Formats: sequence, C-alpha cells, structure tokens
Amino acid sequence: MTLGKKTYYDIITDKLYIRRFQLRKFKICFLVAILLIFVYLYFENTSLITVDKTDIVSNKIDSSFNGYKILQLSDLHSRRFGKNNKNLIKKIDKIDPDIIVCTGDMMNSTDDEGNVFINLVGKLTKNYPVYYIDGNHEQLVQYNNVSVYDDYIASLKNLGVHVLKNKKVQVRKGSSYINMYGLNIDLIYYSTQNDLKNSNIKYSERNFSKTINKETFEKDKFNVLLTHDPLYFEVYEKSKVDLILTGHIHGGIVRIPFKGGLLSPDQDWFPRYYHGLYTLNDTKMIVSAGLGNYTVNFRFFNPFEINLITLKSE
Repeated sequence: MTLGKKTYYDIITDKLYIRRFQLRKFKICFLVAILLIFVYLYFENTSLITVDKTDIVSNKIDSSFNGYKILQLSDLHSRRFGKNNKNLIKKIDKIDPDIIVCTGDMMNSTDDEGNVFINLVGKLTKNYPVYYIDGNHEQLVQYNNVSVYDDYIASLKNLGVHVLKNKKVQVRKGSSYINMYGLNIDLIYYSTQNDLKNSNIKYSERNFSKTINKETFEKDKFNVLLTHDPLYFEVYEKSKVDLILTGHIHGGIVRIPFKGGLLSPDQDWFPRYYHGLYTLNDTKMIVSAGLGNYTVNFRFFNPFEINLITLKSE
C-alpha cells in the first residue's frame, strides 16, 4: 500500500466511521433535547409563573385611571407556590397592582375547605383591595356541603374581600370610578359544548338579565365584568360591557403551536376561547390560563400565569 493513498477498504471504513459518529451525535442531541423538555415540563408544572400583560385603551377610562393596574388571579385550585404561597405573593408584590380580582375556582370541589386561598388572600388584603367571584368548583362545594361553602365565604368577607355574587360595585379613585360586576353562572351551563348543542339548555341574554340588570351598565362609564366561563362571550357582549375577565379553561391544558389549546376542563376539544385577549365589537375579553389544574393534572407548553391588565385613557 502506498503511503498517502487510501484503498477502497479505507474509504468505506472512513464513511462508516463518519456515519456512526453522526448517528451517535444525533442520539446524544436527541436524548439531551428530551431531557431538557422533561426539565422544562417539571418546572412548568411545579413553580413557573408567567405574567400575561394586556393594555386596555378606552375613551371611557378617566385620566385618573390612566395606568391603573388590575391583577387577575384565576383557577388556583388550592395550589401552593412555595411555603404559604410566598413565591406567588412575591410575584404579586413586584407588580404592585392597584386592585386584585379573583375569577373563580380558587378552591377544589372535593376534600377542600379553601384554606390555601384563605391563607393567601389574608396576606393580599393587607396591601391590596381584592374582588372575588365563584367558579364552578365553589358552586359545587355549595351544592354538596353548604356549611363548608358558607364558612369559606364568611372567611373571605372577614378578611375584607369584596365578594361579588351577581352584584355591582364602584371601584373609585378620587371622584372618578369604574363599575365592576360579578356574575355567577348556574352549574347546569358548565356542561360540555356538545351537550349544550344537543339539548334545550341554552345560556341566553335572558339568563344574563335575570342575574344582572343591564340597565345598571352606565354607558359613559368603563364597565368590567368578572365571570368564570368564557364560553358565553357573545351573550356577555350584548350587555355592552367594556372588559370581561374570565378563566376556567386552564389555557387549553396542552398548548399546540399554531393551533391553540387542546382541551378544556369540560372535556371540549379545541375550545374556542382558551387564552388571551378576544374582541367582539367594542367588548374585550381576557381568558386567564390560571394557576392550577384539576381534571387533567398536568400542562404542556402552557405555564401557570397571572394577568396584569393596565387601563389606558384615550
């Protein structure tokens, strides 16, 4: 064999070596990628809290409310982020909101007296006004064990929480104010979309008017509606409310790129309203991905979140 020249055997051997090296490299990269995904998913499902930020601009927002920060918490499901939720509280304190609104399912419907949320809100009310509505889980507790529910609501009120059960309050800043409404939807309307389509059960404008009088919506004032389920956006919009804050869908549980949320807690595939900002005519709705799980106890590319809504005068 001449030095410097490669035989056919040498060439084949080199090619096989390169292929083996490339295959080994691919396997290592693949395993590292899988490991990183598992690390991220563990972090996402245990401690990661993101802040979803939205600016709401309206000529109905008085200049005194310009820059006013509303922080939305939803669907905690008695989850703890650190001891006594210290990590969540730290996140909230860093934002330093003007008010906090809680849009339901802060507790679980089974084997839960709401103590995690009561402990959390007891710390929050020392620094911020807190407004609260029920979700379907609180309503299930009320249905199954009314004494537990009554004690839970009494504890919230004793801590200074504004419990909005089909009622309106004025949120004031000096001589100006915005209106805030809390809407509870009956449990029967939390059935799956398919069940509702195949039945005579329809949540309508008439149902809405039975619980909240639309005449109380002041057209020249900024009106905010807190309600748990975003499914009935078209019904809410007919009241001409300016901003709706909801949750319930858990961000679709699994977030598929370019497609959206995969599943709702009502077991509806690809829910229409699953996360973020939606607009219908002059009404805007924000759907929070929330802070907890229940029906499906994991998330995929769908981190826990709190929502910062900043009002801007036009």
